[in-house]
Amino acid sequence: MPPTPETEPELISTERLDLVLLDVPEVLAYEFVTPGVDLLAGKPFENPYLMLVNDLGPLQFRIAQVKADPSVNRWLLRVIVHRSANRAIGIINFHDSPNEVGMVEIGYRIAEPERRQGFAREAVLGMSHWAIADQRVHTLRASISPANIASRNLVAGLGFVEVGMQEDDIDGPEIIYELSAEHLRNNQV
Repeated sequence: MPPTPETEPELISTERLDLVLLDVPEVLAYEFVTPGVDLLAGKPFENPYLMLVNDLGPLQFRIAQVKADPSVNRWLLRVIVHRSANRAIGIINFHDSPNEVGMVEIGYRIAEPERRQGFAREAVLGMSHWAIADQRVHTLRASISPANIASRNLVAGLGFVEVGMQEDDIDGPEIIYELSAEHLRNNQV
């Protein structure tokens, strides 16, 4: 039986990538990190793009979530590791565990030199298939800046459909895309 969110695998593996979960102590350690310190330095992969060093990005929100409820961590931050190169090339996460209607929102970032090689697509699919193994997940969501054409094309190519707009306090205007878990299950993207 494949791992599901309930079994909280340390690793989600795809054809070329490992999506490595930051565990609760690792996430909480970022609360007190000195700027410029690489907390991934002890991992068995290289971090040449200094993922989570100078831009803590989603961690500022995830730390509070994990402190409030450590069980939510399985849905949160993972480092995208290119397996054969043995290096971190990005990050991916859901913004939270499934909400009351079974929706999870995905976010991801690939280091600039690693873009346009299909890594974001592969990571999003890996994370999404892992999520829909949990029967509580009915909808996947992505909120993307109108200017981020590459990301908009990526989610549209996976079958996500534009459902509206929102104004994010940090990122400004975003287009909201959604994909039903049923569509993902049935269309082997």
